[in-house]
Amino acid sequence: MLYPLGPFHFCAVKTSDRGKACADDRECQGDCVPVEGPSVRPGARPGVCAPALPMPGGCPRHLVDGKLVEDPCI
Repeated sequence: MLYPLGPFHFCAVKTSDRGKACADDRECQGDCVPVEGPSVRPGARPGVCAPALPMPGGCPRHLVDGKLVEDPCI
């Protein structure tokens, strides 16, 4: 997949586990992104494995040990 990023483009690889329930990045090929719905782990925020690696720009949000982590905006 090719994503535009201002005047530049970057490539992202589709992940084979995209959409799988998760609560931590270590459970996915890419990031575990937060979603609404039930969690796979009690007390953890629910998430699913990202569709691509790396995720396109913006303000990345992902889960580490069931907690939301917000990286600096790109």
